[in-house]
Amino acid sequence: MVRFAFMFAGLIGCVFGISSALRIGQARSLVNDSLSTGSVAAASEAVRLSPHDPEAYAARAVSLTKREELGLALEDLRRSIALRPLDYRLWAELGTGLDRMGETKVALAALAEARTLAPFYAEPHWNTAQLLQKLSQRDEAFKEFRSATLTEPRLFTKVIEIAWEAYSGNCEAVQRAVDPRTPQETLAVAHFFVRNGKATEALSLIRLVNRLRYPERRQFVIEFLEAKKFTEAHELWVGMRQGDSGVPIAGSVDDGGFETGRLSDEPGFSWRVNEIRGTKLSMDQGIHREGARSLRIDWHGTPDTSEEVVSQLVLVEPNTRYQLNLVTRAQELVTSGAPVVTVTDASQSDSQRLAQSSTLPLGTSDWQNIRADFTTTNATRAVRIGIQRQRCQEQPCPIFGVLWLDDFALVHISEDQTPHSSVSQEQHVSDN
Repeated sequence: MVRFAFMFAGLIGCVFGISSALRIGQARSLVNDSLSTGSVAAASEAVRLSPHDPEAYAARAVSLTKREELGLALEDLRRSIALRPLDYRLWAELGTGLDRMGETKVALAALAEARTLAPFYAEPHWNTAQLLQKLSQRDEAFKEFRSATLTEPRLFTKVIEIAWEAYSGNCEAVQRAVDPRTPQETLAVAHFFVRNGKATEALSLIRLVNRLRYPERRQFVIEFLEAKKFTEAHELWVGMRQGDSGVPIAGSVDDGGFETGRLSDEPGFSWRVNEIRGTKLSMDQGIHREGARSLRIDWHGTPDTSEEVVSQLVLVEPNTRYQLNLVTRAQELVTSGAPVVTVTDASQSDSQRLAQSSTLPLGTSDWQNIRADFTTTNATRAVRIGIQRQRCQEQPCPIFGVLWLDDFALVHISEDQTPHSSVSQEQHVSDN
């Protein structure tokens, strides 16, 4: 009889356990349904079936929050925390809810508990920082923002944006607030400064990074050029070319005699090639005026006359007179849209033309000296020297033949020198 009683009790316990497991399983299913649909009824049924499950109360709190029933949502969060007091997420949600109810200072206490339970999670720190901002405690807020970024580095750029607004674009304050500690973070701040018109401050940060990699340096050159910050771009470009930074020298054409044998499409202050149909550029070691090479341009077809075949950015001083010198020769060059040398103000958004040479030689000629004088404006910091064709009256406008260019040089004209005409040309006979 006693044995039967034990068996019966065991059977009852088993049935009760199965029933309890079924209720818990059903409650969890209702929790998931509530979280996906926002159903308060589903969450309430989950609470009825499993009144000791913190997930059920938390799910109902989420649904009530969506319906803006914040008071009831906070009651459920507190019940959930009582059942699972070591869950940092529940404390974080309670802090957010209290803040929405206008109880910001009480919310800070809830978030402090969340930070204590999960000191290496970003969310509690981030939410705390936002609340501190509401209380106008900026410095304390950015300490919490910084703690969040230490575990979630992807948030660092967002913190820079928040600091920029909070400190009204004061670069020193922004840098102090975000507290960059690695080369990557330092460069992230520098990129932000460039994009927001603070080139000098950006360059100061870049200089703090040892052994700046080529891709990083190249990207900054692009950004500085897009911002028309040519001096800063030139310094980084020099480092990209030579492996270290250098003092920019205004008024100097890079590789004016084409002795490096290098043409590229890289950003910067060297000769840049524009791939145009019907045009081929190469370095010629057989025909040259000085040194060992010249630039050879072969034309065959109807290339666009509005495009520069080759160009170079050059740093210049504002309000200064310059003379551009070069030599050129032609072989069987035939066209009604002859090549010219142009000097364009790169600092202006409308690319103002400062000078244009007379047409370069057609037919077959020996080396000729070409000179073009121009004066920079108060805003000019760089000019673009280019080779392109004159516009033709009729289209298409074919061109055939070869042109050589060599010995580009930019000369500063002092005030006591005799003024020259804006464009001049004279022929020079060479042994080549």
